[in-house]
Amino acid sequence: MTGRFNLHDPFQAEPMRLSRTALAGIAGSGQLPISPCSPLAVEPGAKDPAEPARAEALRALTPGSPVRQALEILAQPEALLHVNVATLTDPPAETALFLRGEWAAMGRLDGDEFHVGAPIGAELLASHLVRQLRGEEPPEEHRAALLWPSQIQFGDAIWSLVGRALNESVTQAEAIGALEDLGFSAEESVRNLECLAEVQFLESAGGSHRLRPPLDYWMELLRCGQAVTLEYVLLPEGGPVERVVFIGPPGRRVMHEVLGESEIARELPGVEPPEPHLVALTWLPAEALNRTIREFVEARPQQGA
Repeated sequence: MTGRFNLHDPFQAEPMRLSRTALAGIAGSGQLPISPCSPLAVEPGAKDPAEPARAEALRALTPGSPVRQALEILAQPEALLHVNVATLTDPPAETALFLRGEWAAMGRLDGDEFHVGAPIGAELLASHLVRQLRGEEPPEEHRAALLWPSQIQFGDAIWSLVGRALNESVTQAEAIGALEDLGFSAEESVRNLECLAEVQFLESAGGSHRLRPPLDYWMELLRCGQAVTLEYVLLPEGGPVERVVFIGPPGRRVMHEVLGESEIARELPGVEPPEPHLVALTWLPAEALNRTIREFVEARPQQGA
């Protein structure tokens, strides 16, 4: 067993590494009943001699140790929390945290080693996530927006194909050419541009079009490729997956929600929706962000309970 826990900052800790054979020793000890949905339920390896593996398993099971606490969480998890962070420069980073009661621990198989993360209290976990998601208070016009998916698709396609920044104008000919590249006729392209202007997505004047401010700001966040996605799955798997998504670079992240029929009726009373879904982008002030994340990571009633 190698590695080092830093209980003052579990997120910076080096994970403990156990051999697959040691996992078999832990399972065979009878000290930790392992559920079928546990990440510890893996096929044993055969690299380590029996006696060293047995000693490794006993060290991991030392009563009262942080490693023992983490293994207890991983042996009988109640839920799984996926944390996926996408950036512009690196591949998406995903962490799987197994939750039991008010505690969480990372556990994953990496070749012939099993990595065990330090046990993390739910409050510390929520605080860490909030730090990744919070930002400075923006001006009023950058706090909330509602966009139809077709508006996002048309805006993204036109400005991407023309090759302009989102705060710059495109000419009528450039916009029509971009839409024709997508398969629309010239007549259909003109009508689509007129519709986007009618709903105040575009400002059209003098043979050119621009995204009506502050929609250029919101489109920039949607196109930036940076996001933090949290997924909560009750175990054993089979129930609904709860998901919360924040988009934008650090310091400017906003919640991204896709609203359905009932939610659209609440947000836009009396409006006949032209599409079945509506995208809501919302900056959350500190209190609302803390509440949202803490409620998201807290324990739920078990399935069948």
